[in-house]
Amino acid sequence: MALDTKQISDRIKVFRKGQKLSQNDFAVRIGFKWHQVKDVETYKTKPSAEMIASIGEVFAVSTDRFLKEVGVPRTKTERTVPLHEKQFPFM
Repeated sequence: MALDTKQISDRIKVFRKGQKLSQNDFAVRIGFKWHQVKDVETYKTKPSAEMIASIGEVFAVSTDRFLKEVGVPRTKTERTVPLHEKQFPFM
């Protein structure tokens, strides 16, 4: 199932912060201007297919991590699995 624009923007922001990059440094690495990254992260504009593809190419990650619900990093708005479920999946 595809995610909405806000969720995709949140995933890009979480990914950037996980790389410990400022908006400017991230933008430079993916070939965009810092304000384009800022606008996506603040929901002012939608992330373009080109931006998502560039992130995938530069950081060697699947674009699915930003576009699909399966196999993507968790954001604050998503349910996280309680520790006991991770340790004991049969519960």
